[in-house]
Amino acid sequence: MTQLASRRAASLALVLAACGAPSAAASQSLADRIAGAGDGAVSFSFSAPAGVCGDGRSYVSIGSNMIIGSWIGGASPTERGDCAPGPVRVRLTQTGGTVVDLATTVGPADTIPVRDLGTVRNEEASSYLLGLASRGEGAPARDAIMPAAMAGGAGAWRPLLALARDDARPAEVRRSAVSWMARLALPNVGAPAGEIATALTALAEDGAELRPVRESALAAIGRLGAGAGVPSLQRLTRSDDVWIAERAATQLARSGDPRSRSTLRELATDGRMPESVRIAAVRGIARHFMTGDDAGWLRESWLTIPDESVRRAVLDGLREAAGPENARWMLSIARDGGTPVALRRRALTHAAGLDVPSAELVALWNQIDDARIRDDLLTLYARRADRATVDQLLSVARDSPDAQLRRRAISRLSSIDDPRVAEALRRIVGGGETGGGESAGR
Repeated sequence: MTQLASRRAASLALVLAACGAPSAAASQSLADRIAGAGDGAVSFSFSAPAGVCGDGRSYVSIGSNMIIGSWIGGASPTERGDCAPGPVRVRLTQTGGTVVDLATTVGPADTIPVRDLGTVRNEEASSYLLGLASRGEGAPARDAIMPAAMAGGAGAWRPLLALARDDARPAEVRRSAVSWMARLALPNVGAPAGEIATALTALAEDGAELRPVRESALAAIGRLGAGAGVPSLQRLTRSDDVWIAERAATQLARSGDPRSRSTLRELATDGRMPESVRIAAVRGIARHFMTGDDAGWLRESWLTIPDESVRRAVLDGLREAAGPENARWMLSIARDGGTPVALRRRALTHAAGLDVPSAELVALWNQIDDARIRDDLLTLYARRADRATVDQLLSVARDSPDAQLRRRAISRLSSIDDPRVAEALRRIVGGGETGGGESAGR
């Protein structure tokens, strides 16, 4: 037997062991009853775990911060108090003996006619659903994972791990199994978070695995309860596999764990790390749980970051953070003749987008001598088109010693729909003004 075949056989054996091997005595198993129902819709129900509720139609709420589905109204169903605690109801549709659709609801029974097999034991439900996930095809196999995890509780994590590792299964089934492993590790469920973190880390580090499965494993590590996956993610950010290091940094930031901040700061400023990993660290700091202290650290770190691509990430992160302090700092970067022009132009654009006062943009004109940045300023003045910026455009159009800048200022002014601007342009183009003319701003 080849190593691949052996691995598939071991994975399937573990799932089947959790499901229970079929026997002649089990003539009325849930699988047999469903198969005997023939074509059409059939349903069964089982007890809902603690903290699981729903409306029986469009949404399922799990714990305090996860709702699957949709609902009407701004407040969540749990906040409104109209989320019914169970049971879990699984509705299947069969065609020609094959399950072609599977839907899970929680709460009161739907009014749609269906052959109902009644309430079954959670163990029997989990066994059937895990079997469907391990042998079924398409979307029903994937959709069987959620109810299988709810029915099996903490003990379902090992068969889910077997499914996650089974490369004979569709990627969608494997990714769903990975995701539900993490949910079973929440404190109110009780699956061993440490063991699950170890198993998911091994899956993420397996370079022979599909990348979507590895990425799902990394995301699941970051969601493990009580920060159980943080040490693994911290280690993976230093992986020789740049792909995994980047994504580990991203998931570390998304975890919201306070321990992640120091790791991300170290990565961002470590010149030995690949640029892509450092960029992921900067973006993680800026996009997830960012504080004023983080923004200040990013501004200060600018001087210690030599890589232009990482500096771009700092500028972009501070633009997302917004605020007058970040805007003023970006103007200082735009003025800095020692900074590459591409970064100065980016800083200027971001500062203008953060609604820096027009007077400060106008004052910048005489502090900058680079023609490309001045051309950017002309464009920004035309976009603002308020009194201060229009007056500055007119001043450049009349008085600049650079003929090209004068022409560009006139071009920008021509896009402004204002009778006073039109009159001033007629005088400038006709030679009626040679400098120091009256203000035509709004």
